[in-house]
Amino acid sequence: MQAEAQFVYRLQTVGGFGGKSDQLNAYNVFVGDPGYFPRDLERYRAVTPASLQSAVDRYVRSAHRMTLSVVPRGRTNLAIPDSSPARVS
Repeated sequence: MQAEAQFVYRLQTVGGFGGKSDQLNAYNVFVGDPGYFPRDLERYRAVTPASLQSAVDRYVRSAHRMTLSVVPRGRTNLAIPDSSPARVS
């Protein structure tokens, strides 16, 4: 499982950005427990195809989504159909 490997990999570095100290501090700040790692990892392990589909259905419905199309000036034919132009200087 790639997500689990990345999760553990982040804890291999002691100092610097993204290392163990950053992760412990993040857990302490956001959940009030620097030892939250095992419970956080379980959240990832608990994901199933059905629970993922349920989250997508709940949070990524078309009514709650915006699509951004960035195209070169003068190439509006490359933009998403029926989009509204916005100019940025």
